[in-house]
Amino acid sequence: MSRESPSDFTIRRFSADDFAAVRDLYRVVWREERDPRHDRMRMLETVRGVCIAVVAFAGDRCVGFYMVWPVPLSDGAKVVNGAQAIDTMTHPEFQGRGLLTRMACACYQLCADNDVKVLFGAPNRAAYPGNLGRLNWSHTGDLRLFARPLTLAGAVPGGAVASLALHALPLKLPKGADVRLEAPQAADLEACLAAMPFPPRTWRTARSADWYAYRYQPAGKLDYTWTSVYQNGALISFSVVGIPTQARGRFKLATLAEVVGRDRDARRAAVGAAIRFARRTPMHALITQSTSRLLADALRANGFVAVRKTPLITRVLGPDCFEANPFVADAWELFGGDFDIL
Repeated sequence: MSRESPSDFTIRRFSADDFAAVRDLYRVVWREERDPRHDRMRMLETVRGVCIAVVAFAGDRCVGFYMVWPVPLSDGAKVVNGAQAIDTMTHPEFQGRGLLTRMACACYQLCADNDVKVLFGAPNRAAYPGNLGRLNWSHTGDLRLFARPLTLAGAVPGGAVASLALHALPLKLPKGADVRLEAPQAADLEACLAAMPFPPRTWRTARSADWYAYRYQPAGKLDYTWTSVYQNGALISFSVVGIPTQARGRFKLATLAEVVGRDRDARRAAVGAAIRFARRTPMHALITQSTSRLLADALRANGFVAVRKTPLITRVLGPDCFEANPFVADAWELFGGDFDIL
């Protein structure tokens, strides 16, 4: 076992030259290898270029990594530079030595130097205590996991027959709707976004045509399919579904990454169209994660149920005040693809 003291570690800002070393560390920590496209998008080609992150080295070996993924946020009045903390890693041989705390503090300083104002995250059980303790995050609210079964065929004995009962679950689509398996044109997309109501003093991702082009590009792990819903020739809503590029286990899960609609019925239609598409795939269920009050209605109206909660944690950097309070649960309208995990 290595005996390095804290002073033996070199902690510095991550650069593109560290990409291979960080991927090697990921293989050691999580015992799997991700598609390099996935990592390039999140580390090297973010909406602000190379991600803000720090690496820790013991000699020539990468033993730690702490990064944030840039996310443009709106507080209801203006766009704020935000970021999501993801992919924190410490080599198993170097855990319990305060390395993660040192990397985190160095990364937060980089964030402040680069005008990042607000951080959010959804930590696992192992990371949660350290974030609220030594790293001064706040448990602001909860991120709810919603699930909607599609079929039991291939998942359980007799699943094909049992799946007939699932057709009794609600599926909302307006009569005469024109549902297309394609992304809308940029002008239609922007008009639909502009028409979607948001409560005042609310944090959400500052979506735009450019943000969508970045977020749902082909980047490994998931293949994304858009469903666009038109009525009388006008786009009223759209959704994005992610299908795993590599299935794991018997029970296959698709993800509902995006739902946008001009009003309640349009949002319900977007979810219904996503379900109708997902039924044609070999997936057994459609899942998503959300803090959104607006979209929870659309999910439940289409047979989704809340099955689990994950903490939503937040942190601010600097003296700024905002239109929306980042430490109030009801001030966050986040959904699906707002998080790295979907």
